[in-house]
Order: sequence, then structure tokens, then C-alpha cells
Amino acid sequence: MLAFLLVLGLGIPVAAAAGPPFGPPREPVLFGHIASLKRSGGGYVMRFDPAILLSGTTATNYAFATTGSRDVPNDNLIFDPDHTLLDYRVPASAHVTVVVNRNGIRAVRVSVATLARVLAGTVKTFEPKNPFWIVVRGDTVLELDQQYTS
Repeated sequence: MLAFLLVLGLGIPVAAAAGPPFGPPREPVLFGHIASLKRSGGGYVMRFDPAILLSGTTATNYAFATTGSRDVPNDNLIFDPDHTLLDYRVPASAHVTVVVNRNGIRAVRVSVATLARVLAGTVKTFEPKNPFWIVVRGDTVLELDQQYTS
């Protein structure tokens, strides 16, 4: 729920998230690639490489600056300059949605255990190299949703 504040009494409306003022969002959403997902105790530990999904003018200008071409297939580009891996805890109960191509492209809910097996290469159910959007609270992932890429 959004609350509207008046900045310094100047009558300027500013949208702010409900909750503690001047703090981070309660559940940030990150974009990137999962490097690994391994069992640890009653849950999992995920190594995650955060990135930024660029589109439109931002993607076109970045492509031109780095390659000399304004060609951006599907109007998006993944910006990931340093490939830093971050560790997150993932409870076995986390919500996971992946993209499958069986009789058309669609989203399918799977367990964290299934995602771990696919990432490990022991099961081939979907393309694990496609990036994910993750919802985090502190060091814990609450939700993982795979981004469709062609």
C-alpha cells in the first residue's frame, strides 16, 4: 500500500512504501542467474549472480557504447559486468516458477528440490540457464520466477 507524504511541508506529493521511513523495501526483487543451488540442513544455499535487465533506449545506448551496434534482439540486454556470486538461503518451501516449452511456452510451478536437480544437471525439465527474478528478505529467498528468453 502506498502512502503519500508532503516533502518538507512544500505540498509536493511523494509516493513512499508503507513501513519504516527511509529504509529499504521489505522484500527487494533481484534479477540474475543461479550459479548453484545445494542442499544445506532443512533448506538450500543458492549462489546467485545479480545482473540488470536493460530494455528500450537504455539497452540500445548501452549496446552502441560497448559494441558500436544499436542492435538489441528482443529489445532487452542483460548487463552483468562483474559476475559476483552472492549466497542466499532458500527454504525448501520457497515458491518457484520456471518456463517450460511443452506444447507451447508456459510457466510451471516446481519444488526447490526439482530446481536444484535441474541446476545440477541430473534432471532435464526446463532450461536452467535462463535468468530468474528472486524476492528476498534479508539473506533468504522467498520466491524464484524464471524469465523467459528466446
